Amino acid sequence: MKISKQQLTKIIGSLLHEQHSYGPAAQKSDVSRRLKRLAWTDEQEDGIALACKLAREAGHPITDGTRMPEWPRPTDVILDIEYQGSEVYVDLDGFIEVHGQPVEFASQFKAALERA
Repeated sequence: MKISKQQLTKIIGSLLHEQHSYGPAAQKSDVSRRLKRLAWTDEQEDGIALACKLAREAGHPITDGTRMPEWPRPTDVILDIEYQGSEVYVDLDGFIEVHGQPVEFASQFKAALERA
């Protein structure tokens, strides 16, 4: 059985997406809880929780995240919607940006994603 390069890319992409997405209702609080552990300040923790909530409301749930820089003291938490997408930034004050656009509401979140 021959598989084209395009089919193989599609299969690998779907496997990676399954591996890094966290399912619907049962696990959404686990993702938010795990991501809040990345926070350095209480304000940043609140910002991460709000970003997760806004992303779910906009129909684009957060799947993963990381701190930047890791050492000596992290300043931003970068959250991913797509695999390693780095779409959402939350600073130490809990300020949320999606693709460089400040957001406070789900409608702004969705609009910023669609513009990018």
